[in-house]
Amino acid sequence: PKQVIKQAIGLRRKSLRGNPYDDRGWLELGALLMKQGEYAEAERAFSAGTEHCPGKEVLDAALMTLRGHSRVYYHGQRTRLAEFQAEDHEFQSYDVPAPEPGWGPDNDRHDAQFDRSVGGSLVHVCKTPIIPKEECAWAIQAAEDHAASTGGWTTARHASAPTTDMAIKDVPVLLEWFNEKLETVLFPMLASRFPELIPSADCIRVHDAFIVKYESTGQASLATHQDESSFSFTIALNDSDEYEGGGTYFESIRKSDAAEDQPYSPMALNADAGGIVCFGGKIRHGGQAISSGRRYIIPLFVYLDVNKSGNQAGYALEGFDTAM
Repeated sequence: PKQVIKQAIGLRRKSLRGNPYDDRGWLELGALLMKQGEYAEAERAFSAGTEHCPGKEVLDAALMTLRGHSRVYYHGQRTRLAEFQAEDHEFQSYDVPAPEPGWGPDNDRHDAQFDRSVGGSLVHVCKTPIIPKEECAWAIQAAEDHAASTGGWTTARHASAPTTDMAIKDVPVLLEWFNEKLETVLFPMLASRFPELIPSADCIRVHDAFIVKYESTGQASLATHQDESSFSFTIALNDSDEYEGGGTYFESIRKSDAAEDQPYSPMALNADAGGIVCFGGKIRHGGQAISSGRRYIIPLFVYLDVNKSGNQAGYALEGFDTAM
């Protein structure tokens, strides 16, 4: 079947060179590339399709599913040196239970990129500030100022896990600040935590990012779920003494340095302003309820712009007269 798919990909590419305005052809090419695990190429095929065939809703939706909002955020066009140094921060790592015998990743980009069979240390917490506390306080104020001038926080952007939130891309001053943090701190940090899974910080892409506000009198928690991401962050923006409860809840984890006979158990992990919790998006988790006060966080959802084959992103469309 893999050889048949490769032959079909070759035929679609040849056909599209002759007629790049065939929207169905671009959809089929992208779908075939996804079946091969060539997700970076599939994203580029859908992108080329939207450029040659504007206004095709199915193509637009296919591209959004893979790319999200990554083009708005920093996406590998490095202009600054990394500021993150792992030795300057204290991390605690956690394991999740091994998969059942015969387990295999779901046939989607994110589960394929985050292979839970690699073993332990799949959840990491840094309680020392990775982002300065004063910058976190500034980000909260920028979000509240934006909400006050635009009619408040949104509550209906996420059907599967609704939150009271604000997209960072919608607030220009936050977007500029956050993109600098992605390039110099957050992406290098994530790559350092998952060296077996992330070949380079420069291949990490943002699918979505927003500021969430939890209040005991409003939205106080978030139900247990899986994210549509390869990796997820929870970035704390205020200190834990400003609210009661809270934290990112995991159904079953244990410290990576624990004894082998120590059982896995439910646990909520948290950090003060500037600290982070990062983990594979397919690990089930939720937002622990707060009983008083107000908690601000940035949930960040990312994927990797890589192909299962290891071939460099963009190889499948070499020779096409299109910019992607």
